Amino acid sequence: MKFLMAVIILLFIGFFFIIAENNLNVSNTSSLGKFAELYFSWLGDVTYNSWQIAGYAVKLEWLPNQTAVKDSAVINSHPQIPENFP
Repeated sequence: MKFLMAVIILLFIGFFFIIAENNLNVSNTSSLGKFAELYFSWLGDVTYNSWQIAGYAVKLEWLPNQTAVKDSAVINSHPQIPENFP
């Protein structure tokens, strides 16, 4: 539900930003056509960029390599206390 609200808020911000940046009067039919063209172009760009980011994130190596795991095990290992320790 929170994600859906965030998407709706993003769409409204885009709506008002496009109107403000282009000085559009949405009650005028010619401005409304220009607004629709700009808004859907912006929406397409947002979708494309989101896919690009998701594709890049999928290609990243998220698991540590074996040397990092071994180094981490050495650093995080606790020294053994000898049995004859006072």
